Amino acid sequence: MTSTEAAKYCKVMRSAIILVLAVLLTVSSAYAIGVAPSKKVVDFNPGQVISYDLSIVNNGHEDLEVMVYSRGEFTDNLKLSQQVFKLASTDESRTVSVEFTIPDRIDIAGPHTIDIVSVGSTPAPPDQGAVVKADLAVISKLIIDVPYPDKYVEARVHVLDTQVGKPVTIAIPVFNKGKEKISKADVNVQIYDSDGTKVEELSSGSESLDPEEDIKFTVTSEKAYAPGVYTVIVRVNYDGRQIRLETIFTVGELEIVIKGLVVDDFTLGDVAKFDILLQNMWSTELKNVHAEMRITDADGKEYTDFKTVAVDIPARELRHLEGYWYTKDVMPGPYTATITLFYANKASQKIFELDVYPNRIVAREIGLLTGKAVSPSEELDIQNNNYLILLLLILIGVVIFLVYRLKKRPAAPVKYHDAADDKSDDAQQSRRAKPGFHDINPDGPGAIDKK
Repeated sequence: MTSTEAAKYCKVMRSAIILVLAVLLTVSSAYAIGVAPSKKVVDFNPGQVISYDLSIVNNGHEDLEVMVYSRGEFTDNLKLSQQVFKLASTDESRTVSVEFTIPDRIDIAGPHTIDIVSVGSTPAPPDQGAVVKADLAVISKLIIDVPYPDKYVEARVHVLDTQVGKPVTIAIPVFNKGKEKISKADVNVQIYDSDGTKVEELSSGSESLDPEEDIKFTVTSEKAYAPGVYTVIVRVNYDGRQIRLETIFTVGELEIVIKGLVVDDFTLGDVAKFDILLQNMWSTELKNVHAEMRITDADGKEYTDFKTVAVDIPARELRHLEGYWYTKDVMPGPYTATITLFYANKASQKIFELDVYPNRIVAREIGLLTGKAVSPSEELDIQNNNYLILLLLILIGVVIFLVYRLKKRPAAPVKYHDAADDKSDDAQQSRRAKPGFHDINPDGPGAIDKK
């Protein structure tokens, strides 16, 4: 490792250490307020009153304004002796009395949790008014443990969204939480469309479950579902008992299709009335559907850019939008109409080629640009984003080219120093030191007589 690389490495390590210390200090500051006990578990005993003390600890020894409140299940059954108070920097802690009345009935077995939240706010200096420096929260949990019956099953349902023409798979994991074996368990699945009409019913085989055992039932539908939202109702049957579960899934994507563009009763120079034909492919009504239409000539000159009146389109039905183009000073010839459709916070585009004649306009579809759905507020940025992406790709290409050239550049040749060409005294002395070397001076001793 060179000295430069070592310096860079040390700099990076220093930055990493500073970052870790900052995180540690931040985390430690989050515990400037504490609570004890952090958890209390009580057994279910209908109507029993549970009383205990909760200690709010001033770990940071700061001036704090504290608020205590409860959230979760059965909060109406819980009382706190005080909910808002101040802790001085000299105060170690404050005690809050908790009183909880266990409900007469809890239908679902297992643990039920109530969070008792304590929030400590550090007041800002007086010149900053009511602004607080930070909010530090800690939670103490009160858990009511309802015992499981001898036979008791819990279950969940999972359905993944899918595409049109693909199977629908429904998974139902089932857990035996009771003390006894479940001799027979099975599931029944019913699927409903957005109108509440049952479209399919599926069933599984039966299985047995030992105590603490779980099993996953899976049913698959090969039915060709149309795009839309569907409701799944699952009934888990076990030894004469039943659990009901419900969820939803979607097939395909919410979409309105531009079916065509029609112009009737047209005379050049008058107003052309365009009918934009639409079909709602979704399973529910889509409201406030509208479009923008831009017409340009072959040179890109814009002739009109208008917005249509919005309409609501019921599920699976056809509707049309109306737009108008005043064709005064318009010459016969080819034009391009770009339609941008807005619905349900999405946008899609379709391009039509227009052939304008003196007594008619013929529209032909030439493009569908629905690769990405965008919100109306984003639609104006599409062109700019395309330019930015192109520029980014060019820059990446330039960087790759430069890196490639640097890697392929040949190393600088090593220059070997020829002492024979060196006229310095040191070089001459070195040559004289070599065995068999004779310094021939034409005028000095030992010179060869040329006569």
